[in-house]
Amino acid sequence: MSRHCLKLIHCVVIAALFAGSGAQWFMLQSVAWTGMLIRFSQQTTFTEAVEKTFDGQHPCPLCSHIANAETQPAIPDAAAPAWESIKGILCHGPAIFRPAWTSVSYPPFISWGPARSALPLTPPPRLAALA
Repeated sequence: MSRHCLKLIHCVVIAALFAGSGAQWFMLQSVAWTGMLIRFSQQTTFTEAVEKTFDGQHPCPLCSHIANAETQPAIPDAAAPAWESIKGILCHGPAIFRPAWTSVSYPPFISWGPARSALPLTPPPRLAALA
């Protein structure tokens, strides 16, 4: 499989998980709250706008539509297709090839600086205060 095909498969899987978890309603509700907050803040103070947005007493048309859509089933029971009873499908995943192991040799560490043989003074010297 090519790299582009794998990216496409990953995007499809992420989109399916996104839609299957109901995250699209959360994102749409966030858009509705943002619009309500902007609209209410133009009419009142920001504090009152936040209260009106999240109190549930002043829903916008988009909020009402989202609430109705969340309570309705995605597919009515009478029209449910027979493939819903399938629990899973087994298939081969993409093969992952790793490069062969190669060893890298580094030159030995060489210390270029002189070794210090004198011990530090005890206690350490203090800087004289500038006068």
